[in-house]
Amino acid sequence: MARMMSTAVSDMVLALSVFWLVKYLLVKNMFAALGFMIQGFAATAGVARFSSQAPGTTLTNVHKYLSWFARIAGMPLVAVGFCKYVMPYLMNLNFMFSLGVIFTNKLLDESQRSLVNEACSGFAMLTIIAVSYTTWNVAGLAASFVYVVSGLVIGSEGSWGGMQRVDILHYALVVGNVFFYSAL
Repeated sequence: MARMMSTAVSDMVLALSVFWLVKYLLVKNMFAALGFMIQGFAATAGVARFSSQAPGTTLTNVHKYLSWFARIAGMPLVAVGFCKYVMPYLMNLNFMFSLGVIFTNKLLDESQRSLVNEACSGFAMLTIIAVSYTTWNVAGLAASFVYVVSGLVIGSEGSWGGMQRVDILHYALVVGNVFFYSAL
């Protein structure tokens, strides 16, 4: 795999935005800080992977695993951070759903695994939307909107307008993180 500096740069910008957000959240909301920290580790692994001349299978696998873990454990932890005072039953459901997916992921075939992974991260986003709506948290709704639309519309495969979609996705997530900063 050739070096992909544009993706390394977009991953670096994403990692910096995440760690800036984590610094703010550490004393305020530990669950959300942990969830974003996982996303930051995935982005940091992406910087190493995409800036390397020959990343090797270990670095590639670490980045893929951390990216998956950010969706399966990171976003549910952010959702838990949103609802720990407002809707504790959704907090427990996000914990259980995430742990269930983590422990059963290798037992499922590829199509089921993909569906369960999407359902887990989707449930976390729906939780954030529900809590933001009931508490009139406009920044939370905006952050959710940016994350959902960037995942569905932009995606991470191929190119769009001369740029890699994954780079556009990373920059969109940075915008979402700015909204999360205001929301949390």
